[in-house]
Amino acid sequence: GCRDSEHEGHKVCTSCCEGNICNLPLPRNETDATFATTSPINQTNRHPRCMSVIVSCLWLWLGLML
Repeated sequence: GCRDSEHEGHKVCTSCCEGNICNLPLPRNETDATFATTSPINQTNRHPRCMSVIVSCLWLWLGLML
């Protein structure tokens, strides 16, 4: 969230838990900008098979290259 800072009247915004990093400081400015993430905050929605599919594709690609 955001809170007003006593230092020069700036607003201090932090995000709690962006991936595995919590309380990441955000830039301060005078706009009403909204913080947005580039990755899903809750990664439990990802399929557990995703990594095995990626690894399988890499092995197949490496096999074709040899």
